[in-house]
Amino acid sequence: MCYSEVISFPAGHIESHFTPCNATQQQTTRNIRSTLNTWVSVAFVSDCLLLAQTGQWEEPPIPCHVHAGEIVCGKCSNKGKLEAYFFPPVDVPPYNLHLGSAEKPIKTRLGIKPGTTKGQVLTCLSCGFAVDDSMYDLLNVFHIKPRTNWTIATHVVHAPGPWPTFEIQLPQDDFNMLAWKLGQPVKDDEERAQIVATQNLRGFDSPEELLKQAIKWERNVDPAFEKHWFRDCTESPLDQGQWGRRIRLFHHNFYGEGFEIECGEQYTRPASPEPFAGIVWSGSGTLNGHVVDVGSMQHREFLVTPKVEVTMTNTGSTPLLVYTTFPIVTTDHMGPE
Repeated sequence: MCYSEVISFPAGHIESHFTPCNATQQQTTRNIRSTLNTWVSVAFVSDCLLLAQTGQWEEPPIPCHVHAGEIVCGKCSNKGKLEAYFFPPVDVPPYNLHLGSAEKPIKTRLGIKPGTTKGQVLTCLSCGFAVDDSMYDLLNVFHIKPRTNWTIATHVVHAPGPWPTFEIQLPQDDFNMLAWKLGQPVKDDEERAQIVATQNLRGFDSPEELLKQAIKWERNVDPAFEKHWFRDCTESPLDQGQWGRRIRLFHHNFYGEGFEIECGEQYTRPASPEPFAGIVWSGSGTLNGHVVDVGSMQHREFLVTPKVEVTMTNTGSTPLLVYTTFPIVTTDHMGPE
């Protein structure tokens, strides 16, 4: 059975992608990092930038990239890295953040806009890498909302947006960057050439080969991209009642569950054959009689062994939010080639 690295403490692949844009957010982000440093690594991409092309301020995403497998002798030698994101709420203690709005949404860029041509992408790779932001203009733009999930299939172009993110992935680290940091062109030709070789091509002989082998075209420009890979985790709860709700966090090859338990309530999850790892995202209470508390380094993480029933009780003054991940499903559900 294949397990995600998330079960390996403390270097689990649950990461937080968040760009602090003012003093309050910077302090709160430091608090997140201090509170959850064994599970969550906060990715400081940069400060907010005024983009020359649009004239708008934006918190930059993680730079545009793709996971196509290790490149050996100019060829993709294995399957690329599969990953998925769950966006937790951040307007809860101890974070108390209010990110994004209808006027200034937090953006994430995933897949390529339908109607885009391979020639346009090749131009961005050949002439625009680390020079301009042209590649970002070709990507689908989605607005991040809490309690939603995306699966990022292999060979799909993506630039994940700046939101604290539970990211689960296969235990490998292949990548090819397809664009440099948004709004931050590289002026020096020698430096740019080095970045192209080590971050962009990374073993491919040319931009043409990168495009041909690393990007599965139909998968990226699919008009039904959002329908296939996006889920609102609150739409079909696994269970709900006066006590709160149990939701599914990840889909396709990944699985995880979220438990959101109201004050003074408890919920019992039936035993299952699989083990699972969990983290207390907000609140405090007990788990099978053991204290769990987001504010305690000793009591915010746990591992449940197979065939164990789990009773979670909220003994705190705010909702208890617990998020879990399960072993990876090895069956391939990656859709159209």
